[in-house]
Amino acid sequence: MDVKKTESLKLRIQPEQVTINIGKNAEIPRPPDGKESDRTVTWLTRWKDNVNDIITRQTVTVMYLIDHLTLRADNQKDVSKEADTIGFCSLRVEHVSLTPSNKVKFDFLGKDSVEYVKEAKVESQVFENLEQFKHGKKIRPYY
Repeated sequence: MDVKKTESLKLRIQPEQVTINIGKNAEIPRPPDGKESDRTVTWLTRWKDNVNDIITRQTVTVMYLIDHLTLRADNQKDVSKEADTIGFCSLRVEHVSLTPSNKVKFDFLGKDSVEYVKEAKVESQVFENLEQFKHGKKIRPYY
C-alpha cells in the first residue's frame, strides 16, 4: 500500500477531464470545451487522477526547490531523540512564506541546527503549487 495516498480524497472525475481515443473512421463526438481528440495514441481513454497528480506535483516541486536552491532533502527521524531540523521534504506551513511576484521565503532550522533563512523568486507554477499545498493548513504549535 502506498502510505502517501492513504486517507486521500479521490474526487469524482468530471467529463471535461476525460479524453476518449476512438477509431480512425469513427465520428468524433463533440468534446467538452477545452478538449480535443487525439487519434495518434493507442489507449482508449485517460483522465487526470487528483490523488496521483498532487503527489506528482509535490515531488516535482520539492525537486525544483532542491535543485534551484541547492538544499538537502532530509529523511525521517525521531524528533524526541534528535533536534527538530528541517530539509525540503519535511517543510511545514510555518517554514514557508509566500509574497507577490513569485517570491518564497524559507525560515527553518537546517542540518546541524544551522538557521536557514532565504528568500528566492521561483517559477510561477512552483509558486502556485506552494500556495495550493499551504491552503487550509494550520501552523503546528511548538509544544
